[in-house]
Amino acid sequence: MLADEPLLTRTVDGVLTTTLNRPRHKNALSRALREELATLWEGVRSDPSVRCVVVTGTGDYFSAGADVSELDDMRSDDEARGIGFTPAELDVPVVVALNGPCIGGALRFICDADVVLATEEAWLRDPHVTLGISSGPMALELVSRGNPLAIAPLILGGSDITMSPSDAHGAGLISEVVRAERLAERTAELSETFAAQPATGMRAALQSLRSARSVLSEKQRRSAWAATRQNLALDSRDDVSMKEV
Repeated sequence: MLADEPLLTRTVDGVLTTTLNRPRHKNALSRALREELATLWEGVRSDPSVRCVVVTGTGDYFSAGADVSELDDMRSDDEARGIGFTPAELDVPVVVALNGPCIGGALRFICDADVVLATEEAWLRDPHVTLGISSGPMALELVSRGNPLAIAPLILGGSDITMSPSDAHGAGLISEVVRAERLAERTAELSETFAAQPATGMRAALQSLRSARSVLSEKQRRSAWAATRQNLALDSRDDVSMKEV
C-alpha cells in the first residue's frame, strides 16, 4: 500500500515529485529511506525525461532529520558526507517544498535546492550543537546561501533556537513563504515552468546559479567531514536523550 511506502514518487510532464512518507515518524530520514533516495537520484541523473525535481513531505513535518542512533554507523566518506540522500548535482532544477518543520540533517535539502518554498508553519531548527556533534559542511553551506549573521543563531543555538519561515526568508534560506493551502499550487506553477524550458538553456543557467553560491573547496568539505567523524567517535552524547538530528 502507498501509505506504507516511505518514499512516494510521481512524474507528470517532466516533473518528478518526491514525497517523504513517514508521517508517524515526522518523516525522519531512516537509513532505509536515505538509501531509497540515493537510488532515486542515481536514476534521475540518467533519465532525460525528468526536467525538474520537487521534494516535499507528508503530514505536518517536512522532516525531523535522521535518527541519532544511526549516526554511529556513518564511517564511509560517501555516507558520512550526506550527499547520497539529497538531490545534489542534478542537471535539472530542484524545488524543495517545505510543508512543515525542517530539522537537523533535513536542512541538507535546503543546501541542495535551487528554490525553496515554505508554508507559514515550516520553521527550521538545527540541534547538532546541543547533541555535541558536528553537522559537517552543512553549516558552511547554509551560511553560504545567505546572510551569515542572520543564519548564525540557527547553527549555534541548537535545540533552543527555532528560525521562523519569515526569518529564514529574510536570511536567504527560503525563496518564498506561502499559505499552506497554496503550497501545492505554487510548487506546481514553478516546477511546470522550469520543466518547460529548453534543457540546454536550463543547464547553463543552473551552472551559473550554483557556481555563484558554491564557495566551499573540496579541501574545506573534507576537513568538515573529518571533524564530523571525529565527533561521532566520541562519547559526548551519553547524556543526550534527543532522537532526531
